[in-house]
Amino acid sequence: PSGCSHSRLAKAKRRGGKDLHPMLLLQQCQVQLLVGDADGAIANLSNLLQSPADDTTPYFMGPQYLASVYALRGQAHAQKHDPEAALKDYDTALAADASHAKAYQSRGELYAWMEHWEDALNDYRQAARFYLEQGQQTQYQQMQQVLSDLEMTQEEQQQAEARIIREPIKANYQGIPVLAVTFDDELTVKLMLDTGASFTCITQSMARQLGIVPFGIQTCSVADGRLTDTPVGRVRSMAIGHAKIDNIEVLILPDAMRHGLIGENFLQYYDVKILEHEVELHPRSLASR
Repeated sequence: PSGCSHSRLAKAKRRGGKDLHPMLLLQQCQVQLLVGDADGAIANLSNLLQSPADDTTPYFMGPQYLASVYALRGQAHAQKHDPEAALKDYDTALAADASHAKAYQSRGELYAWMEHWEDALNDYRQAARFYLEQGQQTQYQQMQQVLSDLEMTQEEQQQAEARIIREPIKANYQGIPVLAVTFDDELTVKLMLDTGASFTCITQSMARQLGIVPFGIQTCSVADGRLTDTPVGRVRSMAIGHAKIDNIEVLILPDAMRHGLIGENFLQYYDVKILEHEVELHPRSLASR
């Protein structure tokens, strides 16, 4: 580092029972991280930062070295899944040396792990910029590839997020969520979300309002284990919010059923996530309409 003579760089100071110059200690900590010894790296780096001021401490050896120490300790904290401590060290590293490419890269990796995509992209762009300015072409190319991959991942996630259909839960019947379902773009009724039902079921009164004429009989097993013959009809469409399936069969149950059922013949096109106040429907990639 600038300002340090050869004699100073050659000096060693006792650290944790070993005579190691800070440059060698930094390399040792890098090896510790490679083998998963984050605690050992943190202890060595912390001791180094707390050492009395002399010509072998990070403060004497310059801002770039000081930033390297904090950035490396940040990596150790990140390896221990302690993002708060890691971010604090990365911020300190960049306060010491605002052009420290590795600190930007490491903080970007942590942001990506935390799924803070915009922050990750910003740090990766800064890392790429400084790697290029400092003539580190290999690292620059690596950062460009990481940026390309992350931007693609972010775009895919945004597209996936946009496809998610969220519908409020209207009620709960014996612990089963009840949703608003629209048939044939004209009749909206409340049906229970029954992930165990093979077919969507509506009541006789719903069928009459829709003008459904049964075309067959389906033998079904009811809750007490009995088999019963149930009329089968067809609707032009069935929709939960923007989730819509055309030309779907429904079983027609007696009006004694308080609610109909949303069955697997509709839900097979979605991955269902039941939250406290709403249900998420995630379209499956193989869904066909």
